[in-house]
Amino acid sequence: MQVTTHTGIEAMLGLSPDAVVVVAADGTIRRANRIAAQLFRTTVDALVGSDVDDLVPGDVRHRHADERASFHASPGVRSMGSGRELSALRRDGSTFPVDISLQPVYLDDDRLVLAVVRDVSWHHELRAANRELAADARTLREFVSLASHELRTPLTSVKGFAETLLHGRASGDEERAQLLHRILRNADRQEALVAGLLDLSRIQRGRLEVIPEDITIDALADEIVATLDSTDLSADVPPLIARADPLRLEQVLVNLVVNAMRYGAPPVTLTAEATEDEVVMTVRDEGDGVAAEFEAALFEAFRQQSTGDRRDAEGLGLGLFLSRELMRAMGGRIEYRREGDVATCFDVHLPRGSG
Repeated sequence: MQVTTHTGIEAMLGLSPDAVVVVAADGTIRRANRIAAQLFRTTVDALVGSDVDDLVPGDVRHRHADERASFHASPGVRSMGSGRELSALRRDGSTFPVDISLQPVYLDDDRLVLAVVRDVSWHHELRAANRELAADARTLREFVSLASHELRTPLTSVKGFAETLLHGRASGDEERAQLLHRILRNADRQEALVAGLLDLSRIQRGRLEVIPEDITIDALADEIVATLDSTDLSADVPPLIARADPLRLEQVLVNLVVNAMRYGAPPVTLTAEATEDEVVMTVRDEGDGVAAEFEAALFEAFRQQSTGDRRDAEGLGLGLFLSRELMRAMGGRIEYRREGDVATCFDVHLPRGSG
């Protein structure tokens, strides 16, 4: 039988780098060191004489007495709750993950339990960080695969068109003009892809700049319709005044309209209405929208509904993510919704202007 003296226990309490409490069979804390008091955010005097169950979270406290009885029935050096994640309760009501080692000690013919308590929050934080790194690694792999395809496609086209022009294989002025137009269109696409990556980098570094001002949104809507020049697109926007960065708002709306024209079904309409505090601009098309299971990921970066060999989407999957972040930066928000089985809508909520 192991015998421990008062002096030995006091020395252990004073020299241990960990929190230590000595507990009687009935759960009363007989001894505690200063580190234990600090860990549980109390004092040594408050710990000594209290019930050890007070240091156990309420949702698992009901089985703690059984575990103490089991240990006293078969005492030995071991870890508490082997194979389970344990938590402890501080006096301020907060909980934290712990690792607890138990050892029986005998003092004046009284069998006690010496418990060494270690805060393992760092271990949980490390595991969470590892999971985050693994997720980032998956995202990076997906991005590299997607970006290598999307960035290479317009370059391949530009190279082919330029070689045709260079070697004089164009049949006339009209074909040469068409080839030059295609070169410009692919250069614009490449520029848009790079611009999206630059915006993503600014968001990640917290350096995305917007300059909100009072703007009349009907003029902006008319300009978007004129620029895109499609019979499938129309605008019915009253002269409301919103608070927004005009260039960034145009970027958001153009992205939504182009997506509706590309993946939705005509007609595509741009409308707006005012509430007491907001101006709400809506891009509406009569397509099927996205699958219900994809809605939760709709505004995430590098996420597209079609993937792999069946992928029919263009771009890097950044448009809606950037649109959401731009709206947040302007003090607004963007929402996706369905109008029954009839239409797909994106609502752009903007603060009202002062005009």
